[in-house]
Amino acid sequence: MSHYTFHAVTQPPFELNTHPQLTYLRHLDDCTVAFSSALCTHPDYAEIVFITNGASKCTIADQTDGTVQGEAVLSNSGTLHRIFHDDSKDIKAVLLGIQQLHIRGLAANQLTDDQQSPILHLGSHFTYLQLLCQAMEQLTDREDTGSVTESVNHILQAFLIELHALLKDSKTKEVKQDYSLGLRIKE
Repeated sequence: MSHYTFHAVTQPPFELNTHPQLTYLRHLDDCTVAFSSALCTHPDYAEIVFITNGASKCTIADQTDGTVQGEAVLSNSGTLHRIFHDDSKDIKAVLLGIQQLHIRGLAANQLTDDQQSPILHLGSHFTYLQLLCQAMEQLTDREDTGSVTESVNHILQAFLIELHALLKDSKTKEVKQDYSLGLRIKE
């Protein structure tokens, strides 16, 4: 028999009385990528592009970077972006539009701060996050009686909590690397 011990949540990642809501869940592939190749901005929601296959480029603000399977592109509300460029290769992705998002320490509808890269390599968390995406997808196939929307939004919260933990971990690693570099230069 397995036994798991859980600890009380002392500081939830979302600001008090905020509950992120899934605005949309879309699939993109080589056939639909043209719909996401124009520059756009979303004034009242953030967007996550969860890349499940292939490679492409994305533009966030004025920076263009390559993206591959196992990465998430995080677009804050109000940020000019283009998810995919015309030279995408075998691309498949899930787009999540999220409104009423307020992560502690960030402005409303923001996934990252200005110091963080909008592209997050998911590493070993990719499979877990993919399972959460699939659970949201399977629920959206059911007739919504209100419980489907609520269930999807709870799964979305689990997805966002995991992403937030990864972002905090990657930011900590960057700070440690910068500090180590500073020490090496000082020596």
